[in-house]
Amino acid sequence: ATATGGAVSGLAVRLQSFDCRSIPAKFHVEEAWQAAAKLRARCIANRTRSSLEATEAEVGMMMPVQLCKGYDEGLLEWEEEWAYLEALEGTERCAGWCEPSHQPLWGNMHETPKDRCSFVAGEAFEGQVKRICSQVQLYCMV
Repeated sequence: ATATGGAVSGLAVRLQSFDCRSIPAKFHVEEAWQAAAKLRARCIANRTRSSLEATEAEVGMMMPVQLCKGYDEGLLEWEEEWAYLEALEGTERCAGWCEPSHQPLWGNMHETPKDRCSFVAGEAFEGQVKRICSQVQLYCMV
């Protein structure tokens, strides 16, 4: 359990760092986030062009990515990653993955994100999983 606790701490630190390219799994989630961000940006631009009065900022405040044309097609490639990112945004009030974003992609458009989602995931991982490892270690000692 001690070795596992150290591995948990190491993974948490890697998730919290800004280094994204040297960790393939973390970079993969960044690619998924970028794909969703590009889809949403195109969607907002298209909706703004078709609107007579709304600005991009106003459309952006009302347009989560899952309402965009092309989202279902994107799910074919990114379903697990997008579900994970959407859940993180919804429960942890974060936005962005490797870099912070000023606005979530999936919802809570009127809330200011507290941090990038990889950092928040690292915090949660370290807090919850490390605590469980410590409990297992204590249980094994008894």
